[in-house]
Amino acid sequence: MTKSLWKNLIWYILLAAWIFFIYRKVHMSWLFIDDLYIWKDYSEMSFREFVFPKLTAYYRPVYWILVWLELKAVGSNIGLIVYINLAVLSITGMVLFDFLCKLSKNVFAAFMVTLMFVTSRFSYYDVSQIIGIMEAAALLTVICMCRCLYDFIHDRKEWRFLLSVLMYILCAFTHERYMVLFPMLVFAVSAAGYLKGEKNHGIDAFINLVLALAAFAFIQFMRIRVTGSIIPAGTGGTEVTETFSKKLFVKNCLSELCYLFGINAGPIHLNGLPWSETPVVLKAVVVLFMAVLVRICMMFFKELKTFTPVKRKDALVTLLFFAGFIIGMITASSVTIRVEMRWIYASFAVCCMILSYMHGVLSDAEPVADGKKNVLMVTILTVLACVLMMTFDMSCRALSKDLYVNEEQNRKESFLEKTYGKYGDDVINMRIYVIGNFYQVSEFEEQNFHRPGALFPEPLSITHVDTVDEIPVEDDDIIVLYEDPEKDTYEYANYREVS
Repeated sequence: MTKSLWKNLIWYILLAAWIFFIYRKVHMSWLFIDDLYIWKDYSEMSFREFVFPKLTAYYRPVYWILVWLELKAVGSNIGLIVYINLAVLSITGMVLFDFLCKLSKNVFAAFMVTLMFVTSRFSYYDVSQIIGIMEAAALLTVICMCRCLYDFIHDRKEWRFLLSVLMYILCAFTHERYMVLFPMLVFAVSAAGYLKGEKNHGIDAFINLVLALAAFAFIQFMRIRVTGSIIPAGTGGTEVTETFSKKLFVKNCLSELCYLFGINAGPIHLNGLPWSETPVVLKAVVVLFMAVLVRICMMFFKELKTFTPVKRKDALVTLLFFAGFIIGMITASSVTIRVEMRWIYASFAVCCMILSYMHGVLSDAEPVADGKKNVLMVTILTVLACVLMMTFDMSCRALSKDLYVNEEQNRKESFLEKTYGKYGDDVINMRIYVIGNFYQVSEFEEQNFHRPGALFPEPLSITHVDTVDEIPVEDDDIIVLYEDPEKDTYEYANYREVS
């Protein structure tokens, strides 16, 4: 182990312990929507067909490799997926923490910002779904790419740029949304020369630019070859070219910015607790959080005025660098029909970097009039901001029963409890009738969501009816349920006494 690793080991342990603590109630015993279709493809395709399809709407080989490995590892024990995802989140938190230590120049401040990051409501999807590995892996590579480029800008070590290009390729092949980060490679090459005062960047800079362009061209070539298009497909089966509008794009961008500052500017099924329904106390917490951030920014820019021209130039380039990542990722995730919280997580990670960077700059400030350094005040403010945001995020989790993931979980667990939970393996030979179809679950999903856990080898017999009159009276081996939208559950219908 390196000296740095030993030094931070206790912080890593505390971070992992916190992550497993706050997600202790998250579990998975079934699959639904995207996850279920992923399992279907996995169970029916060879490794080559699954990872390298000849024709598909998306091209995400890195993500598909990770999914294949994850499903191969868990087998029928679907619940292990949560623990694998938690391990990935822990690794991501550790990588980010190491970078934040460098930026903030204070281990405790970096640890608190990292806690805020892993506690974020944006991370829920990364843990509770198979497709979470897609967002989690892309997030990890974005953080690594950002760090490599930051270090390259300041020390000009070529291997860092080569590694950042590799991270860019891996990231784009995990989710095509991150192709938009290509300009950051160009920015890093230009910024490195600018900070060194080079008018002519030289042959090394030229080679780096060619390498970056080659990586971008390679990504596009592979995508066109498989998807037949440069423009990525939209979400929910839509096409960006058909659904894009300037008004919607601006609205989505503003929505994502609001999310970053603690305002859930979206529908209840996507965030669980929209701003209009947020309790006054939590709104006050968010307002106070933003006030603390404003105070830190004021201190930072006030200090910036005292910098030497060289140091000021470095600070402004760094801010532009981080801002470029945020702008790129917000732009890429705002072109489609909706904004989901998991898409904002990477942008939030870079916001954590900016907060840590401002802390680091202020910690180097000259003593103020009374002889005390600004570092104490900025550390207190940074920790306060983290505590406030963590309070808000954890409260959102507790109040987010209407988040579509939570709704689906309640419904599926209720269905299993009323069927398999009561009748065991005999349910495979029974016919299940559901009065109504308010939940509008697809036939494939309804019949097969339990199969990845190997509860039953075959699909269940499920029929939706409008009234009990449609149920055969002479049939004894039946289960009759109705949907209860208020509780997001299935309940036994008063069709026949349930023994």
